[in-house]
Amino acid sequence: MRIDALKEYQKVGTPVQPLTPATKSGRSIWGKRLLIAGAIIMFVCGIGFYSQMGSFTEHTDPRLAGAAEVPVDEATSISLDGGCHQAWVLSKMKDVDIELETDNGSKVEESDCDAAVEGELEPIGADGESFIQVGEWDLPKGEFHAFAFCADDATKCDSDGIVWVMERDSMMEGLMGETLMWGFFLGCVLSLCMIPLGLTLNVLGSNRKEAGGVMVIQGESGELLAAQPEQSNQTSSTGSIE
Repeated sequence: MRIDALKEYQKVGTPVQPLTPATKSGRSIWGKRLLIAGAIIMFVCGIGFYSQMGSFTEHTDPRLAGAAEVPVDEATSISLDGGCHQAWVLSKMKDVDIELETDNGSKVEESDCDAAVEGELEPIGADGESFIQVGEWDLPKGEFHAFAFCADDATKCDSDGIVWVMERDSMMEGLMGETLMWGFFLGCVLSLCMIPLGLTLNVLGSNRKEAGGVMVIQGESGELLAAQPEQSNQTSSTGSIE
């Protein structure tokens, strides 16, 4: 009778054994590392990029970028390199006109330049001022005479105003040379990728660590099976052998 009961007991299975406590997930560790590193990079590069904003406006503000200045109602001689040149004024001076002449007195007609290879930027003032384009020429290198004047029906033009003539590609070329500013910018972009990735790995690692389980040993075959315990306050008990 006892032998038959023991065989039946072995078929059902031996008492369950709890799994060993789960070790800390590698994904959780790397998630926290990425979060911390991303936050540090974001803080450092954010401050660095903000500190380089002065270098940005040095190339986008015609008043700081070395553009040729042409005062209104004054004939001015300017020396220009070959290429596409544009005349810019502040928005309050949008009703001004400008003319260019060569050394021999021939008027230079305005002409639309070809599309910029590296992209085209519009000037931005150091204090956020906006500029308006009032002229564009595709010029050879040489000396030119410039004359700016207010239009007959002008409502926004100041006789003391200034027109700035600058090469179109000079802003982009100057900005591309600011390696430190771009380095800080790329660091900010990298941190924006690291922080979400770290959050994802941290959540996945936490879920894995919290997952519990039990091990069931099949008495007849000796096979190990992992099972998820049900959430219950009741304790398991084994039957008595008669």
